[in-house]
Amino acid sequence: MEGLAECEDPQFIEPLLELAQKDTSEEVRAAAISALGHFALLAELQKIRPKYGLRIMEALIALIRDQDQPLAVRRRAVEAVAPLSQPEVKKAITEAYLSPLLPLKVSALHAMGRNCDSQWLSILLPELRSPVVEIRSEAAGALGELGDETAIPHLVPPCYDEDVQVREAAVRALGKIEID
Repeated sequence: MEGLAECEDPQFIEPLLELAQKDTSEEVRAAAISALGHFALLAELQKIRPKYGLRIMEALIALIRDQDQPLAVRRRAVEAVAPLSQPEVKKAITEAYLSPLLPLKVSALHAMGRNCDSQWLSILLPELRSPVVEIRSEAAGALGELGDETAIPHLVPPCYDEDVQVREAAVRALGKIEID
């Protein structure tokens, strides 16, 4: 499935959805969902028909909201659906962020960066000061993905964070932001 990272042929979407929803292995399901994230991005960029993006969105949001799904499956679904700029996607990301489950919240922060909407700045900027290393690191990474110049002054302090993971994420994020 990792080999599909550069594939733009939508014929793989239905088999991936089948694996994501029904395979007995949690690991296989999570990998299939991650591969679907590439196709979600292609749909958002209009490189494949919009109907594929809608199909992916419906399936992944159903997985996110299904509390009986393994956490790894729900996390990958939040991250994979993120490129789609539909209101339902933003709602699913917000719900994941508000979850009491830390790993799901971390995935939601990652998804905010992949969603490429500056509306997430109001959440991501304060999370740079979280007491949780994973949160600070993921918030910095997401800010880099957003590429919004207004994040630059907020990313400087994390470059001096006590944790190397946070420092690296902040430096990478600064490197991704283009200044006009």
